[in-house]
Amino acid sequence: FLSVYFFSPYGMWFLYFLTVVNTCIVCFYLFIRHRWMKQLFVQLNICGFGHPLLDIKSHVEDEFLRRFGLKPADTMLATEVHTPALYHDLAQRPDVEYVPGGATLNTMRACQWMLGEPAAAAFVGCVGKDDFGVILRHSIEGEGALDVRFIPVACAPTGSCGCMIVGNDKERCLVANLGAAQHFSVQMLNDKAVSSVLHKADIVFISGFFLNLLGGGPISPSLQIAQHACSSNKIFSMSLAAPYLCRTFKSQWLELLPYIDLLFGNADDFLAIADALNWQTSNCEEIAKRCAVYSKVNGRRQRTVVITRGQNPTIVCTPNGLRSFSPPELQPQRICDLNGAGDAFVGGFLSALSRGHHVFHCMRAAHYAALQVIQHPGCTFPDANSQFVYSFWDAVCDALSNFCGRQLF
Repeated sequence: FLSVYFFSPYGMWFLYFLTVVNTCIVCFYLFIRHRWMKQLFVQLNICGFGHPLLDIKSHVEDEFLRRFGLKPADTMLATEVHTPALYHDLAQRPDVEYVPGGATLNTMRACQWMLGEPAAAAFVGCVGKDDFGVILRHSIEGEGALDVRFIPVACAPTGSCGCMIVGNDKERCLVANLGAAQHFSVQMLNDKAVSSVLHKADIVFISGFFLNLLGGGPISPSLQIAQHACSSNKIFSMSLAAPYLCRTFKSQWLELLPYIDLLFGNADDFLAIADALNWQTSNCEEIAKRCAVYSKVNGRRQRTVVITRGQNPTIVCTPNGLRSFSPPELQPQRICDLNGAGDAFVGGFLSALSRGHHVFHCMRAAHYAALQVIQHPGCTFPDANSQFVYSFWDAVCDALSNFCGRQLF
């Protein structure tokens, strides 16, 4: 019966139909995978504003720490006891390594690494007119094609972070000297190099550390950037970065919150928000829901809240509902360094978002980037050969989602 059917006119037409469908699927796959044709899909520009720091890493003895009144696992801002002697002594050690650092810079580096295209992400921040500033720029240039817009200032040295590795390579003592990074001002937003990248950006990102700036005025640079993003209907995203920032800079944080479209943080960060706003709850899902529906200036975009919880499922919440995404498992012995995992997570998420991917794929990219970073010392990345790859069906789902207008934003 089947042989008679397939050799009948109806059967032949059915075979022609299958051939045409298969050909269309193959052509569509080649179309979306072609490097030049990527331009026809969603491609948003990303720009981050933050504190650029040069991480100065070295293995030290307990005596070195005691000389500066430090203990293993300390994390602090530098005082007059530490500057400039601590950083000078670290730079003279034979095993010293220089790695670009700072939360926003790490996020943009992760974003650039994930996308792998020239100038896929941009970073803006202040550095000093010194050797550390030159080393920081060269370190970033050696990694790839991140668009870096450093603003040199003469009144302070380049921000640096002394990273002293003690014992079995698991304990790290971190002492940060923000230096020139704190001198970013509203006037610098009018600089041609800065304004051009800001106006070109479709996604603008800052870290909570960027609230810590010297000087003052009627409006802070963070709020100016947020208002620009709102008026231009750009995605304004922020990472909470550290629990103490919500308390120390509470007034600035409350000014920014109504402008935020995409908010990142870990469970401790959001518990600090709940405490600062007197919500009297420690349930992360409840806090996520309250943050998602908090008052918002730009009604054209809904707020998305992302809460990481280590190996526990990551929470993604919008006013429309809440979902959880489990991170991939990793054997404990493969974990090298947890520093920079949160920054890489945000960079992975933004990289997928900038290409119009669905929230599921944004989360998959975020977890992938964080997983790669924790297997390497510091916030460093493996070779480009191991970059995240989307499957054929990922691309099909995203293309259909974009066509139907059902993107995350």
